[in-house]
Amino acid sequence: MAGNGKPKTFGIVLRESSDGQVTALGKELAQWLSSRGCSVVAEGGHAKTLGVGASADRADLARKTQMVVVLGGDGTLLATARATAEAGPPLLGVNLGRLGFLTAVGPEEAKLILERVLEGDYEIEERTMLDVAVVRDGRPLSRHVALNDAVVDKGAIARMIRVDVLIDGKHLTEYAADGLIVSTPTGSTGYSLGAGGPLLHPALSAFVITPICPHMLSTRPIVIPDQSEVLVRLASPTQEVTLTIDGQVAVPLDPGDTVRIGRSAHKTRLVRGTDKTYYALLREKFNWNQETD
Repeated sequence: MAGNGKPKTFGIVLRESSDGQVTALGKELAQWLSSRGCSVVAEGGHAKTLGVGASADRADLARKTQMVVVLGGDGTLLATARATAEAGPPLLGVNLGRLGFLTAVGPEEAKLILERVLEGDYEIEERTMLDVAVVRDGRPLSRHVALNDAVVDKGAIARMIRVDVLIDGKHLTEYAADGLIVSTPTGSTGYSLGAGGPLLHPALSAFVITPICPHMLSTRPIVIPDQSEVLVRLASPTQEVTLTIDGQVAVPLDPGDTVRIGRSAHKTRLVRGTDKTYYALLREKFNWNQETD
């Protein structure tokens, strides 16, 4: 979809463990945006580093700005997407990490993309998010949003867990496995893919349920409509079972806990920073069709 107008207020988020390259690019972009009459708000304590006068935490930054520039890798963008989900500003990810599947813009391209943004010549991709709730003794314990996935898995002890899965209240199966992943199409290129799940185009209205190292060879991932609600219930007493959100937020689970997963009312809005198609990015990032010696 086409971008909405010409933003004049920008937030800048730096990778948590920022090095010289990240801070130097952040300062350069902050000064460049300011020189074009834009207001810049820095995250947290980075205002002095970036040479700007305004700062805010990520959630507040999203409410004060029209677009957020994220300097880091996919992990930084995932954390920013969750923190800014309610306000929902467009996010422009600049890759200073490794894979850079979500942050597809290189540091050398950042000004070029921002120039197009200032002219109103840009597109937005909307990505589905998960709404994840932990229920204990019939009461909500915690609630989270996720852009990539929600994972229920065992702790450090090398043993399987058993989880009972219902979809829209109807029994699917009981998995005996190391764990279970419920991912969005965006998250299908992450942990789910490594566990044998399929790739889903980000425009699809679907979730994928992928078991991790299942005990039965016949167990396979399943793709379901994203209008469905997935309920994951610990089926047998066990220790050290954890719910992990986007690989970054961990919630310990007790026997008898249930995890309810559905489509969030919020969406992540990504600034399309490249003319490459989704399929071209798959070829580039995953080295498809590369000949080997």
